[in-house]
Amino acid sequence: MSKTDISFMKVIFSLGIGVIGLILIIIGMNTFYERPECFPLTYPRDATSCVANGGVWITTPDQTGRPMPPEKETFQPYCDFQIKCEQVQNIHSRNTGIAIFIIAFIFIVVGLVAQNFKTQIKTGFVIAGLLNIIYGIVVFWSNLTSTFRFLVILLIFIVLIYIANKFEEIKGYFK
Repeated sequence: MSKTDISFMKVIFSLGIGVIGLILIIIGMNTFYERPECFPLTYPRDATSCVANGGVWITTPDQTGRPMPPEKETFQPYCDFQIKCEQVQNIHSRNTGIAIFIIAFIFIVVGLVAQNFKTQIKTGFVIAGLLNIIYGIVVFWSNLTSTFRFLVILLIFIVLIYIANKFEEIKGYFK
């Protein structure tokens, strides 16, 4: 094999490790921290059983903020699980996003600190960390206001620059 072939193989292995690291975290989060199921198999028909099962009894069309369909001439009260479900799923998304950010930064630091790993393995860990940051942003994004989105991206940007700069100073890693 030529040096070009070997370099190409190292790049392929690094990318493979990075992508598999991303998939590992996605599957791990889905396995060990499942998204909550909020909707019951049968919908309660009265206010008491609705509230007892975690729903919100809707008595007026404007209570949900959603427009009433034009084909309905009269409003019928009903049990709405979506309001409560959105709250539960937003909390789940927030927790998942935070956990993924922490794991992503661990991947990056391991990739930069590990002494016994070959370069392509260390690079793969850094790629996995970066891909997980992107995935964490996607998972967490819907829960953030525009200002908070900007601050999260700014914080990630600053932390990544700081980490890269520190490891360049300490080990000359990026030479």
